[in-house]
Order: sequence, then C-alpha cells, then structure tokens
Amino acid sequence: IHICTKCPALLQPILKDMQREFKCSRHDVKKNEVLTPKFYAVMQSFNIDLSNGEMGAIARAFRAKGMPESVKYEEFLNFCKVVGEL
Repeated sequence: IHICTKCPALLQPILKDMQREFKCSRHDVKKNEVLTPKFYAVMQSFNIDLSNGEMGAIARAFRAKGMPESVKYEEFLNFCKVVGEL
C-alpha cells in the first residue's frame, strides 16, 4: 500500500497513455496482464522512479493467478487510483 501511495501523483498526468501502452504490451489479448519485464519496461518508459525492490513488490502483489511472470496492470492502476483518493 505504501508504494502505491506514491504512484497517483506520478501516474495522474500519464494514466491514459500508460493504459494504452500496457494494453499494447499484453501477452494475451483477452486478459489485462503483461509479462513482468514488459511491465518494468513500460514503467521505465514513463519515467516512474521506483526502486527495484518497489517494482518487485508491485509485481508480486499484482501477480496474475497461475502466471507468476505476469502482472495484472489494470488492477495495479485501479488500486493506485483508489489509494490516491483517500
């Protein structure tokens, strides 16, 4: 939760572009999941400055069921929005 509290301020101006980039990077068009390396690459391409440990924590917290190398990006972005509204 602590890591995601940092994210709303960082994500607010770029949220739509980031969602579009994640959507284009999906490994299965039916799921809102991206492979972990792609998740890291998209975050870095938008200059989201989180440490390796923080990125790993996000990847573990939003891991796709049955796919340990995937991140559910839509849940991550929605959680950041909710945390930002508190």
